[in-house]
Amino acid sequence: MTISMHNQDVIKACAELVKAGKKPTVGLVRATLLNKVPLAAVVKGIQQYQVNRKLGIVMRDDTSNENSKKSKDTPAAQATQHLSTCACESRVALLEQQLEKLTQQLIALQAQVQDLSGP
Repeated sequence: MTISMHNQDVIKACAELVKAGKKPTVGLVRATLLNKVPLAAVVKGIQQYQVNRKLGIVMRDDTSNENSKKSKDTPAAQATQHLSTCACESRVALLEQQLEKLTQQLIALQAQVQDLSGP
């Protein structure tokens, strides 16, 4: 299993726990998962789930795909799909900006370390 597969499993487990009225914790999520997932992946997945909830991004359950396929032709379903796509696009743009900023900071720090470690 890849890390993204682990994250998807953790996010689904978090959604199930919230649906059941429970707060997703590392212990509860690990107990819910069918496969053994590294602790770091569980923590990262919980964090991603929390960020997505704060941004209003709803994780779709694979079992609801049949219902969503039937309702995709309605104007309301199309509008919802468009809004979630727009939210994802703006989030990706923001993350790309943050990544660029962090990359520049890393380059600057590497240059400082190089200067300090030189003769």
